[in-house]
Amino acid sequence: MKKIIIGSLIGMTLTLSVAFTVADYEPKKATAEVEQIQGFYIFVKSKPVKEYEFIGTVKGPAFGNHEFDNLVELMIKNARKDFPSANALIFDGAIKQTHNTKVSAVKMKD
Repeated sequence: MKKIIIGSLIGMTLTLSVAFTVADYEPKKATAEVEQIQGFYIFVKSKPVKEYEFIGTVKGPAFGNHEFDNLVELMIKNARKDFPSANALIFDGAIKQTHNTKVSAVKMKD
């Protein structure tokens, strides 16, 4: 009986020590929180820390203007149409004129 109690206490002690060390996440200098626009997380020249699933590539419209906010809105519109399950866009390539820009549509995992 003593062996079971001692084993249980050692097990609980190890579990608690591991649980509290994982909770001490320290942000790095590059850690940030991205904006959410129209329900989409927008990552520009950055990548998510959490796991995500690549859904597809969204291409910019053939015609548009050179305002970045307008480009983001057009990309969200195209992502909603082509990839309804996506909830984030990653501007991971070159950001040029609207017709040359491509972004990754992803689904952030919970």
